[in-house]
Amino acid sequence: MAKRKSIVLVGVLWLLALVLFVVLFVTYNDTRMSHRSTGFPYMPLYGAMTWWFFLVIPLIGWTWGYFNDLKDTGVRDQPSEVRIRETSSSE
Repeated sequence: MAKRKSIVLVGVLWLLALVLFVVLFVTYNDTRMSHRSTGFPYMPLYGAMTWWFFLVIPLIGWTWGYFNDLKDTGVRDQPSEVRIRETSSSE
């Protein structure tokens, strides 16, 4: 049950990160706010994307850890029904 909650939480956080990315793009992409040099949060688009990436780094790590846990528990290592025929190389 705890694993299911963490999956849902990671999914919701990724959706929020994508919404924030779109908001930053709409707000800072060649608008008046992105060309002012004083005050907060007046910065160009690359500055806003840098802050977005800085906030998303822990989420990337959490997602990476979740997929590593899947690999370690053997979920992705289950044998499949598809058999691969090995061919011998004749030289």
